[in-house]
Amino acid sequence: MERQPLRGNDIREYNEKLVLNLIHKNEGISQSQIAKITGLKAPTVLRIFSKLEEQGYIRQCAADKEKINKKGRKPVFFCVSPGIFNAIGIDFWSKYASVVAVDFCGNVLFKKVYHLKDGIKASETTLILKKLVIEAIEKSHIKKDRLLGIGIGAPGRVNIKDGSIISYARIKGMANFPLKKELEKSIGVPVFVHNNSSVIALSEYRYGIAKNIDSLLLILIRSGVGGALIDQGKIFTSRNSTALEIGHMSIDINGKKCTCGRKGCLEAYISEDSIISELQKITAFTSLDEITDKMVTPDFKKVIEKQSYYLFEGIKNLYQIFAPQGILIITRSMPVSTLLGNFINKRLKDDQLSKDNNLVILSDKYDPVLAGSGATDLVFDNFFA
Repeated sequence: MERQPLRGNDIREYNEKLVLNLIHKNEGISQSQIAKITGLKAPTVLRIFSKLEEQGYIRQCAADKEKINKKGRKPVFFCVSPGIFNAIGIDFWSKYASVVAVDFCGNVLFKKVYHLKDGIKASETTLILKKLVIEAIEKSHIKKDRLLGIGIGAPGRVNIKDGSIISYARIKGMANFPLKKELEKSIGVPVFVHNNSSVIALSEYRYGIAKNIDSLLLILIRSGVGGALIDQGKIFTSRNSTALEIGHMSIDINGKKCTCGRKGCLEAYISEDSIISELQKITAFTSLDEITDKMVTPDFKKVIEKQSYYLFEGIKNLYQIFAPQGILIITRSMPVSTLLGNFINKRLKDDQLSKDNNLVILSDKYDPVLAGSGATDLVFDNFFA
């Protein structure tokens, strides 16, 4: 089929979204900076700015002192108007669901974390997510016509094209489950679904500890072990679905039996439950988020060091496939994340990996607000696409 040429209106709309996206990403940017970045002519940029300001999408604002040229005429800086649009982000897994509502500037208007009961079903989970969204809309005073959509970081393998969860064994009935369809039908706004590891990786890349690491591999340790790769700012996917379910990568074919039935899976050794099981031999607690720095004894460190051995085997395999610039390890405990990162760095010094590259190992604690904000970016990215 012969490709149709772009019409003048198409080009104008593309340029307007391009400019608005740059203003959205850069808080406090001038017309001259936009012209330099985009290559658009000054009169075109002036027309677009005038239209966006008239429509209420952008407003004049202050800028960082570094952006202001001390010599000559001071430029006028613009930011997006916070109240013009909103988005809602959700991150959920077998134990918790978190929701965040933000304005167009990304300011958090509402946040909530909800504990999911053991043995919860997919239909019950969907009902809870719906209630959380409605609560976020009501308490943030969001008007439906201003809500661009809902972004969801979902567990397991996700079909990002139709928004269904392909497989996730820890919630009953969450296999080939049409999550996007169910929520759009009940709430009436667009829903965008991606894997939660990918959403968290993207938020850490854009706003968190891994900011501007061009090739980032995330390892998320919760009830299972999830993975995600961000390369040049884009989430790695395969055939319209998320990838890197690294928890079921075997690191020992004769090893410990996994819940999936296979032997030696990575998450059989370093999932949250596996780590807790080992730590309970020396101290009493039930969840990683209960761990404080005071609990980190020499015996505690020995347990985490042992677990880090299995993680390191997985990291070596993943590095040979993806060769990332940085690897980010996230758990729900900062002491555990830090120790795992330190032990991995220690092993790197004695391994060929450290001699062949400048691999950076980072550690962080899972942040439900940051994860929710990352999910809202699914909405904004679609708006600017």
